[in-house]
Amino acid sequence: MSQARAGANAVGELRLVRKEQLDDASGYHAMVERVVDEFLGWQSEDRDWLVIEQEIRLLAMRDEEFGRYLLGYHGVVCEGLQRILTEALGRNGLRFTIDDTSAVRIALAVYTESNVQRAMGAAEEDIRLRDKLVFLIEAITEPVSPGRVE
Repeated sequence: MSQARAGANAVGELRLVRKEQLDDASGYHAMVERVVDEFLGWQSEDRDWLVIEQEIRLLAMRDEEFGRYLLGYHGVVCEGLQRILTEALGRNGLRFTIDDTSAVRIALAVYTESNVQRAMGAAEEDIRLRDKLVFLIEAITEPVSPGRVE
Protein backbone atom coordinates (compact mmCIF):
# COMPACT_ATOMS: atom_id res chain seq x y z
CA MET A 1 0.00 0.00 0.00
CA SER A 2 1.37 3.44 -0.90
CA GLN A 3 2.35 5.85 1.86
CA ALA A 4 -0.30 8.35 0.69
CA ARG A 5 -3.04 5.70 0.74
CA ALA A 6 -1.95 4.45 4.18
CA GLY A 7 -2.01 8.03 5.46
CA ALA A 8 -5.46 8.63 4.00
CA ASN A 9 -6.75 5.42 5.58
CA ALA A 10 -5.28 6.37 8.95
CA VAL A 11 -6.83 9.82 8.80
CA GLY A 12 -10.18 8.31 7.84
CA GLU A 13 -10.09 6.07 10.90
CA LEU A 14 -9.28 8.83 13.39
CA ARG A 15 -12.07 9.98 15.65
CA LEU A 16 -12.78 13.70 15.44
CA VAL A 17 -13.09 15.58 18.70
CA ARG A 18 -14.67 18.93 19.41
CA LYS A 19 -12.49 21.82 20.57
CA GLU A 20 -14.63 22.04 23.70
CA GLN A 21 -13.58 18.50 24.64
CA LEU A 22 -10.01 19.69 25.01
CA ASP A 23 -9.20 21.26 28.35
CA ASP A 24 -7.68 24.75 28.25
CA ALA A 25 -4.19 23.41 28.93
CA SER A 26 -4.48 20.77 26.21
CA GLY A 27 -2.34 22.67 23.81
CA TYR A 28 -4.86 23.35 21.01
CA HIS A 29 -3.75 26.98 20.88
CA ALA A 30 -0.11 25.86 20.99
CA MET A 31 -0.73 23.43 18.10
CA VAL A 32 -2.17 26.25 15.99
CA GLU A 33 0.71 28.54 16.95
CA ARG A 34 3.21 25.89 15.78
CA VAL A 35 1.48 25.65 12.39
CA VAL A 36 1.37 29.45 12.01
CA ASP A 37 5.03 29.76 13.01
CA GLU A 38 5.93 27.09 10.45
CA PHE A 39 3.91 28.92 7.77
CA LEU A 40 5.55 32.25 8.61
CA GLY A 41 8.97 30.58 8.56
CA TRP A 42 8.47 29.72 4.87
CA GLN A 43 7.64 33.31 3.96
CA SER A 44 10.02 36.05 2.92
CA GLU A 45 9.87 39.49 4.49
CA ASP A 46 11.63 41.06 1.51
CA ARG A 47 9.92 44.41 0.95
CA ASP A 48 11.36 44.73 -2.56
CA TRP A 49 9.87 41.38 -3.58
CA LEU A 50 6.49 42.42 -2.14
CA VAL A 51 6.56 45.58 -4.25
CA ILE A 52 7.50 43.60 -7.37
CA GLU A 53 4.72 41.11 -6.66
CA GLN A 54 2.18 43.94 -6.37
CA GLU A 55 3.43 45.46 -9.64
CA ILE A 56 3.02 42.08 -11.35
CA ARG A 57 -0.56 41.90 -10.07
CA LEU A 58 -1.29 45.37 -11.41
CA LEU A 59 0.07 44.34 -14.82
CA ALA A 60 -2.11 41.22 -14.72
CA MET A 61 -5.17 43.38 -14.07
CA ARG A 62 -4.31 45.56 -17.08
CA ASP A 63 -3.46 42.72 -19.46
CA GLU A 64 -6.15 40.02 -19.54
CA GLU A 65 -3.95 37.42 -21.26
CA PHE A 66 -1.16 37.90 -18.73
CA GLY A 67 -3.84 37.88 -16.01
CA ARG A 68 -5.00 34.41 -17.07
CA TYR A 69 -1.39 33.22 -17.05
CA LEU A 70 -0.81 34.67 -13.59
CA LEU A 71 -4.02 33.09 -12.28
CA GLY A 72 -2.78 29.72 -13.49
CA TYR A 73 0.60 30.26 -11.88
CA HIS A 74 -1.03 31.44 -8.65
CA GLY A 75 -3.17 28.30 -8.67
CA VAL A 76 -0.07 26.10 -8.85
CA VAL A 77 1.59 28.03 -6.02
CA CYS A 78 -1.58 27.74 -3.91
CA GLU A 79 -1.76 23.99 -4.55
CA GLY A 80 1.80 23.57 -3.30
CA LEU A 81 1.18 25.75 -0.27
CA GLN A 82 -2.08 23.91 0.38
CA ARG A 83 -0.24 20.59 0.43
CA ILE A 84 2.47 21.93 2.75
CA LEU A 85 0.00 23.62 5.10
CA THR A 86 -2.35 20.64 5.35
CA GLU A 87 0.67 18.43 6.10
CA ALA A 88 1.76 20.86 8.82
CA LEU A 89 -1.74 20.80 10.27
CA GLY A 90 -1.77 17.01 10.16
CA ARG A 91 1.56 16.78 11.98
CA ASN A 92 -0.03 18.87 14.73
CA GLY A 93 -3.25 16.86 14.91
CA LEU A 94 -5.42 19.41 13.11
CA ARG A 95 -7.47 19.66 9.93
CA PHE A 96 -9.36 22.40 8.14
CA THR A 97 -13.11 22.60 8.69
CA ILE A 98 -13.57 24.33 5.32
CA ASP A 99 -12.19 23.22 1.98
CA ASP A 100 -8.40 23.36 1.90
CA THR A 101 -8.22 25.63 -1.14
CA SER A 102 -10.40 28.31 0.44
CA ALA A 103 -8.54 28.06 3.73
CA VAL A 104 -5.15 28.59 2.07
CA ARG A 105 -6.41 31.46 -0.07
CA ILE A 106 -7.86 33.20 3.01
CA ALA A 107 -4.60 32.74 4.92
CA LEU A 108 -2.64 34.12 1.95
CA ALA A 109 -4.96 37.12 1.73
CA VAL A 110 -4.42 37.91 5.43
CA TYR A 111 -0.66 37.43 5.01
CA THR A 112 -0.45 39.59 1.88
CA GLU A 113 -2.61 42.42 3.22
CA SER A 114 -0.63 42.53 6.47
CA ASN A 115 2.64 42.73 4.55
CA VAL A 116 1.28 45.48 2.30
CA GLN A 117 0.31 47.43 5.43
CA ARG A 118 3.80 46.86 6.86
CA ALA A 119 5.41 48.07 3.61
CA MET A 120 3.28 51.22 3.75
CA GLY A 121 4.59 51.98 7.23
CA ALA A 122 1.92 50.62 9.55
CA ALA A 123 3.07 49.98 13.10
CA GLU A 124 3.73 46.33 13.98
CA GLU A 125 1.22 46.49 16.86
CA ASP A 126 -1.44 47.49 14.31
CA ILE A 127 -0.51 44.68 11.91
CA ARG A 128 -0.21 41.74 14.37
CA LEU A 129 0.12 39.25 11.49
CA ARG A 130 0.91 36.25 13.68
CA ASP A 131 -2.07 36.98 15.96
CA LYS A 132 -4.39 37.34 12.97
CA LEU A 133 -3.23 34.07 11.46
CA VAL A 134 -3.53 32.20 14.78
CA PHE A 135 -7.07 33.55 15.20
CA LEU A 136 -7.95 32.60 11.62
CA ILE A 137 -6.48 29.09 11.78
CA GLU A 138 -8.20 28.44 15.12
CA ALA A 139 -11.49 29.50 13.53
CA ILE A 140 -11.16 27.16 10.53
CA THR A 141 -9.53 24.07 12.03
CA GLU A 142 -10.38 21.35 14.47
CA PRO A 143 -8.41 18.64 16.25
CA VAL A 144 -8.34 15.31 14.45
CA SER A 145 -7.33 12.90 17.18
CA PRO A 146 -7.21 13.22 20.94
CA GLY A 147 -4.08 11.08 20.88
CA ARG A 148 -2.22 13.81 18.97
CA VAL A 149 -3.01 16.61 21.42
CA GLU A 150 0.00 17.50 23.54
